[in-house]
Amino acid sequence: MKNHPVVDRVTFEAPHAGPWELERVVFTRPLTRFIQESVTKALPRGLADGTARYGMLLSHVQLAAVNGFVYFRPVLHGMQPEVSWPPTGMFLWLMLRLQPSLRARMQTCRRAFETKRWRAELSLWDRVDRPLSIARNQALQAEDPAALDTDGLITHLSWARAHLEDMIEMHHRYDLAACLPMGDYLAHACAWTGASPEEALAALGEGSPGMGAVAPGELDALVRVIEGCAEAQAWMNAGRIGSDGHAGSQGRAGRDGRAGHAGHAGRDGHAGRARRAGSEERARSDGGGSNDEGEDGKAWRILEGLASLSGEAGEAARRLLEGARFRSVGFDVCEATGGEQPGRLVRAIQEALSALRNPETAGERLGRERALRERVPAEFRAQFDALLGEARGMSRLRLERGVYADQWAVGLARRALLEAGGRLVATGALVKAEHAVELSVEELGALLQGRGGLSASEVEARFRWRAEASFEVAPAWLNMPLLPMPSDTSLPPCAQRLARATQALGCTASVAREYGIPGMGRLGIEEAAPACSREVRRSKPLGAMSAMV
Repeated sequence: MKNHPVVDRVTFEAPHAGPWELERVVFTRPLTRFIQESVTKALPRGLADGTARYGMLLSHVQLAAVNGFVYFRPVLHGMQPEVSWPPTGMFLWLMLRLQPSLRARMQTCRRAFETKRWRAELSLWDRVDRPLSIARNQALQAEDPAALDTDGLITHLSWARAHLEDMIEMHHRYDLAACLPMGDYLAHACAWTGASPEEALAALGEGSPGMGAVAPGELDALVRVIEGCAEAQAWMNAGRIGSDGHAGSQGRAGRDGRAGHAGHAGRDGHAGRARRAGSEERARSDGGGSNDEGEDGKAWRILEGLASLSGEAGEAARRLLEGARFRSVGFDVCEATGGEQPGRLVRAIQEALSALRNPETAGERLGRERALRERVPAEFRAQFDALLGEARGMSRLRLERGVYADQWAVGLARRALLEAGGRLVATGALVKAEHAVELSVEELGALLQGRGGLSASEVEARFRWRAEASFEVAPAWLNMPLLPMPSDTSLPPCAQRLARATQALGCTASVAREYGIPGMGRLGIEEAAPACSREVRRSKPLGAMSAMV
């Protein structure tokens, strides 16, 4: 990165006064230009809705994209962002007694734990917000951008951006419901046993779902059907995908549109698939990396073979292909969809089958759970069991709020961007279709309508910056570092417990990657932060006291 002509011209300036800290855990690379505004506007809105329902002293985190890197600063409930951070202990003590809304917030926090509010939110997700998210994603997916004229495509891009913003807000509205029970379990388990967060997580049986996260329900249904279908097993045994499962980031899906080969996936007809194929083929031209075309072909033969079967097996395979097709594996439009990565999709099926067939898997998890439970003082084991059950019961929401909301919306936005990029490559306005992710809707509209704008080389420079920049070029903070909040044990126990739980989610990188909430890993008090440290391990169990926010 040193002496890089693009990097060397970049400067980092704080968007506003006050401390701004680099978010390193949730956002592991610079954001594309297309998604920056959506993330920085929608994520704080969704998070603020969640913190209000759980009575956090924190209202939300204010986000800003600086050269694509995400910086944040915390905003306390009832305070302006410009208020000096961190507030003093005396200031917090006074505000909790003088400001009615803060007192009400503490009552909300107490009731959230007493009533296990996350259960009601899981029910709300199942009854209302998941069906709503699915329906809205399906409505956008039903409009094929390749079939639109220029003005229609620009309108579709605007729709995709607005929809993506709504789905990002939806995702983060459920951050606390999805992750707080896990953090509560981790904080208590580590304090009681001295275990590391990784040990406590292993006892739960949680792990990164990998490619299976693109369509977890469809994947689970398929592997269970395969177990009872000799024909499906024969297709799976026809070839093994490499251990990385990565058969090329764009793959044959881009050439022939086979992700929608049969059944449900193919009901939009051959013409629609051909149009998509042209759009996806242009995505291949970005040169972002193609591994082994033979492996890719092998993966598609397996997937198409499964989809061609009659009965339950074929139906389940077609549902998986349709489910994975336009869902992104990540949360930015630069990341490929499931339909672009057949090798990884087959590998996910293989791994799920292996887990289903391995009788030791459940036993090993139960053994880890029992071993950890034995380290818990006897008087707290019933509470340990309850916390473990709550964390396990909420684990699916962590995945589903991405799969059915913003991961799907990201994939659909990517589809539209690649179509626009392909058209701009044809007119010479872009070097590669993939470079369209570095343009806003307004910039894309101007280029598509021939009204001028950035040159192809300028857009390519943006793309190179994001692709090559790393954290080493971004300052850890802007203006001044973000300091931890002061200790004040006069805060209510419910606020202390909430702080300990959120801190436990971010105290190690491996846990934070799966459960971290943007900006929250640094918001706890110095005495609250070490949920995985010696100090907390030596402290009294959390049933009696906790740390505070």
